[in-house]
Amino acid sequence: MNKTIKISIFALAIVMALGACASKEKQCVQDLPEEEQAPVISVDKAPDDISGDYHFFADEQTDERIILHITKSVENFAYIEIMPSVDDEDNFMLLAGEELFGIENFTPEKPFVVSASIGSTIPTRGIVFWHRGSASYFFITESGMDGSILLVEFNPPLSH
Repeated sequence: MNKTIKISIFALAIVMALGACASKEKQCVQDLPEEEQAPVISVDKAPDDISGDYHFFADEQTDERIILHITKSVENFAYIEIMPSVDDEDNFMLLAGEELFGIENFTPEKPFVVSASIGSTIPTRGIVFWHRGSASYFFITESGMDGSILLVEFNPPLSH
């Protein structure tokens, strides 16, 4: 099967899977002690009348903006490029690309707002952050059901 067909099939699978997904945030395991719980990140379309203190990055010249909130501080938060690729065995994968904007210490008190169009079939943007010594990667996409913005966790290959 050629690479174009595999990428197209994977893109269709993503759209179908996200259409059924209703969650806008990474869920943490609630039965762990508070200090061991993972941070919960929520994402949504930013309101037109947003106010207060927030981090901002203009990824694209668009009126569309998304906002990310976090429940506990994380280190080395980055808004990143996501790149589709195919490995030596023609398996589709997502690669974590270049950092486009970084926040050394992302805290609940100061959300992150980015101007970007998210409606692509294959994800092109995402986030990464460190918490308790581990990196978490998410791509940002739009639900096929209701147009809401979603974070979907993925594990990029260690080397590419």
